[in-house]
Amino acid sequence: MLQGVCVDPGQTNVLNKEASYFLFPAGNSHYFVSKFPNKKSHRGCFESNRFQLMNPPEPEKHSTIESELKIPEYEQLSLLF
Repeated sequence: MLQGVCVDPGQTNVLNKEASYFLFPAGNSHYFVSKFPNKKSHRGCFESNRFQLMNPPEPEKHSTIESELKIPEYEQLSLLF
């Protein structure tokens, strides 16, 4: 799912210029366009050049057990007899 702003609504009354929409890819050059983050509630399928993509949010970094554990560092010592 992408988000974008309509830059060219063309002759349609469904899209509003400068309004943001949720975009779902439909092939190489089209999007299903929705006001909601649900592909099933789309307003239609439109050419991708009618939209400017917004910067996608950075993916969340999921912590792992290794990153949460604080393992102390030990020095290796040798015994002399």
